[in-house]
Amino acid sequence: DESIGLILAGVYGALEKPVEARKIYHAILAVNPKQEDACLFLGKMMISEKQWREAEAWLNGCQRKHPKEGVFAYQLGKLFVEKGDFKKAAQSFEDSHKREPDSTQAAAALGVVYEQQEKPLMAVAVYERHLKTKPNDTVILNRIVQTLFALERFAEVLPYAEALVDQEPENLNMRVKLGILYTDS
Repeated sequence: DESIGLILAGVYGALEKPVEARKIYHAILAVNPKQEDACLFLGKMMISEKQWREAEAWLNGCQRKHPKEGVFAYQLGKLFVEKGDFKKAAQSFEDSHKREPDSTQAAAALGVVYEQQEKPLMAVAVYERHLKTKPNDTVILNRIVQTLFALERFAEVLPYAEALVDQEPENLNMRVKLGILYTDS
């Protein structure tokens, strides 16, 4: 049973028995070559074991089997971040977000990579593009508010801060920032 196999492989992975986990994932893929989770978890295992080339090749192969899914490009982005290759990480996260425009993870990861590269305006552009698809995404609203606030672009941050307070009325820090923004404006 595929689902039982995935659970058992996950247990083996959690118990740090990668050989057993891999055997099960490969057995699942032998029966169902398009099994997305088995493909993904094998790639994650390779990344955690720092088998960079193998993981990259594996995840690219998985991506070809699942062209509409962004999760494989996202994992490739994480691989490149771990390797310190932020240019390739940004390309992978961008690819992931194009495949799944509503992916909060991909948008946040891409924005953070740009922020780490000291390209905050590129991060803001990513966040704005994502919010057109998902205007109430609190993770991305938090990122854009934080970034614009740090850039002291108070007029631009105001509508995002208001939207965030609407989504998270219990967020006292955001209410304080919003108060500061109102005072400044």
